[in-house]
Amino acid sequence: MTKKANANIALASVGFALLLAGCAAQKYSAPAAQMNVPQSATKLPAQTPQNQQTCTSEKGGVYKYRDNSGNVYFSGCELAPGRYTLEWYRPRRIPPQAQAPTSISLSKSQINAIRSSINSRLKDPYSSKFHTIRGAKKDKAVYACGMVNAKNAFGGYVGKRPFLGIFDGSRFVVGGLASSDFEALQLLRRCSERGIDL
Repeated sequence: MTKKANANIALASVGFALLLAGCAAQKYSAPAAQMNVPQSATKLPAQTPQNQQTCTSEKGGVYKYRDNSGNVYFSGCELAPGRYTLEWYRPRRIPPQAQAPTSISLSKSQINAIRSSINSRLKDPYSSKFHTIRGAKKDKAVYACGMVNAKNAFGGYVGKRPFLGIFDGSRFVVGGLASSDFEALQLLRRCSERGIDL
């Protein structure tokens, strides 16, 4: 191996070590960016007082401390009073949990809106036969799924096919109407994810 290659390897090793050191130095400043603390605060030099004083509690969030020399520190835990003065604390923000779907009873007007929207997608809307129309509410949205059988262009019934849609006010917007066995399986799965089992 040439001297030039050895030098390149040595430089790469040094660069990697510096990268690791940089990551370690930012360990306790990362929450500040994640939690939308004031922009002026995130520009201050972040250090790690954990190396010099033991944490008393870890509530989650980010703490801003200042020592007697005026140095600023960001910490992921609460420090015992003494060398560091707490300037502010930003609690950890927990994103809202997705609401679990709940079954609901559809009104007669909603059923009529469903029938009208599905019929508009059929080859022969006058031949439609609806089965098992059910509704569910998830994250303030109202969904409906059901089964419909209708005649195709050749005048024969194709068998029960699932459909899925969502209400936009009083209007039912069709999200899917199966035309094959594969699409039927996909729609049944999507209905189940919204709390509707057919």
